Amino acid sequence: MNSQNGTPNEVTFSTFLTALRNLLPQSKQRAAAVKSVFESAAKDGMVNNLVLRRVQSVLNLQELKEMFTTALSEDGQVCLEQLPNEWSRNVATAQNRGHPRSPFGQRP
Repeated sequence: MNSQNGTPNEVTFSTFLTALRNLLPQSKQRAAAVKSVFESAAKDGMVNNLVLRRVQSVLNLQELKEMFTTALSEDGQVCLEQLPNEWSRNVATAQNRGHPRSPFGQRP
């Protein structure tokens, strides 16, 4: 998913998922849209815990089970470590962005 304006990152996908949650009523259409956005994030290697939390906030347990058969706990939490590494290959960490995190959100 590229455009002339740049390449989406994990924040872009998370924001789009939040918009779907807030703007579309709960329906099969919304679930299909969320699945499509997640598949794009996975294809681009941009799945992180933020993206997973957004997906979990939009889909019901049955929809999550359909998407994450082996990485879903009994309480409906998706474990990032049990997903293919390929889905997270391009997620930048704070350290490799040049912004190491320190306690209380302050930069050194």
